[in-house]
Amino acid sequence: MESNIKDKVMLWRDMVRVELKGTNIKLPIVLTIIDVESKGEQTVFNHCLPPNPEQYESSYESNSHPKGPVQETLQSLCSWGLMQIRGKESRDLGFGRKYMADLCAYPALNILYGVKKLSILYNKGITGSKDLLREYLGSSGVIYSADDGIPTNLGYSNKDNPLEWYRCNPKKLDLAYRRMEEYK
Repeated sequence: MESNIKDKVMLWRDMVRVELKGTNIKLPIVLTIIDVESKGEQTVFNHCLPPNPEQYESSYESNSHPKGPVQETLQSLCSWGLMQIRGKESRDLGFGRKYMADLCAYPALNILYGVKKLSILYNKGITGSKDLLREYLGSSGVIYSADDGIPTNLGYSNKDNPLEWYRCNPKKLDLAYRRMEEYK
């Protein structure tokens, strides 16, 4: 692993520890997610447009309110910030701010909702470190490529339901497992 990436990820360690208090989630899991999802860069976001984005174009121009129905729909499909939590997931977990971009601007919020997501998975019986990592990464839709560090959208598993994602690519999941060992 590039030491530069690990150094960036480790900058968030204390903030992660605060959010982990009172949970059963282990620090290396969250650090690994931050590593493979954003490389420690808080402002990373991924535009994940629905299979037919043109269906939103005419409405988009006529609705200028930043939290209007069209913008909210499009932003709910994006992954935001350090832990690349999707807008829809953050709303479902209680994120009530006006702008989804706050998930990038305020890294503590991003970590809070990422840890909430992990805690829900844990409470559903997904308790092993590798299992939690697989479930989190598999539902986010984005994980960095081992070769070039470019975010790769894993695509839609069902064109009629754009919020249903493919599971994480096995090669990329293997990368995450290796990275997790480096954070132990």
